Amino acid sequence: MRIPKIVLMVTAVALFGASVLAAEPVAETNPVPTMPAPTEPTANSEATNIDAGDPDDANVSSTETSRPAAAPAAAEPLLESQRHALSQSIESAAGVSFHKNMYIAPLSYAEDYNGLQTEVVFQLSFKARLFGGPLYFGYTQRSYWQAYDKDNSSPFRETNYNPEVFARFQPGEWWSERWGLDLGIEHESNGRTVPDSRSWNRLYTMAFHEGDDDMLSIKMWYRLKEEMKVDPLSAEGDDNPDILDYYGHGELRYRRCLDGAPCQQLFESMLRGNTDTGKGAVELMWSFPAESEQMSWFISLFSGYGESLIDYNEHQNRIAIGVTLRPQ
Repeated sequence: MRIPKIVLMVTAVALFGASVLAAEPVAETNPVPTMPAPTEPTANSEATNIDAGDPDDANVSSTETSRPAAAPAAAEPLLESQRHALSQSIESAAGVSFHKNMYIAPLSYAEDYNGLQTEVVFQLSFKARLFGGPLYFGYTQRSYWQAYDKDNSSPFRETNYNPEVFARFQPGEWWSERWGLDLGIEHESNGRTVPDSRSWNRLYTMAFHEGDDDMLSIKMWYRLKEEMKVDPLSAEGDDNPDILDYYGHGELRYRRCLDGAPCQQLFESMLRGNTDTGKGAVELMWSFPAESEQMSWFISLFSGYGESLIDYNEHQNRIAIGVTLRPQ
């Protein structure tokens, strides 16, 4: 008498996983008599002498009596992968999502500004899709906090506010979902009074491309002109008429997963400048696992002009170490 095939299949699947699709019948080492003598039922005999016409009973009995080891679970995605961070700035998700990097750097050092050289720098940034269409509102805020200057009550040295509205166009299947274009207008200011007030408005276009393990964007802008100041201490007029000499008319950003598909090591770079004045800035950032589902360690280097609005015309070199939040 052969053991019902469905019993063998259920047991094999439980033991070896979904890769085992069938099983050979167990070889009969002791011939079973046609009419076996009545014996007391045992757990094993109950599991192997189930009517083949009732698969539900077979499943229940084989599970309850033999209880084979559970099949190995499928591999989970890496918790520390930064693949979503790779393209967070061009993500077109509905609702509120990450925009630019969100981070805090408790250790940040630069020599050339008015204050203690060591300070805390942090940035918040998000975007919200409006009306279910291609229109977005974005907001980024970066603060420079003299947290270690206890003698002066740990003041905030500078905060830059950057709201923007933009429309995002992605060709989709008829060309490529990996290419896209943003058209927007943005304002940036530091919220201070003269003579420390800094602000400007610009129209911009940004083209981007997302590869398998990298992302490239090129942003160009046109500054909206303001009236020249009649009195340097007047609130009316342009606070920084020469800002384009230091920021230039565009910037290039490139991100890449250094380790390929796992994307636990993320490299970022930014380059901008004015070819006429020879002034601009470069920034490099490397982020790596922090044994957390939502954060990564990072180290960044900045050299050039315009790291903050208050020092837009001052050359600075800065190194920062901290943690950055990762979108999930």
